Amino acid sequence: MSLTKEMKLHAKRMVFVTDEMNDLERRHRRSEMENGEIKAEYDRLVMEGIRKGYPTDLILQYMEEYQEVTIGEYKEWLERE
Repeated sequence: MSLTKEMKLHAKRMVFVTDEMNDLERRHRRSEMENGEIKAEYDRLVMEGIRKGYPTDLILQYMEEYQEVTIGEYKEWLERE
């Protein structure tokens, strides 16, 4: 797997976790333990990105791109270097 593809998949996971953390309505319905697990997953992803040396600016760029890509464009976006 290319480094670009690996970073895009990482960015995709970051988008899901960040969206989950930032959704106030769902956050209030979840238990404190569930919210803690989501925060722990976010922290794990951040540390994984640091450990693997992913450039923060590229991860942020890929997170923005992922949020704009359609389902039909996803595979093409993922494979694009």
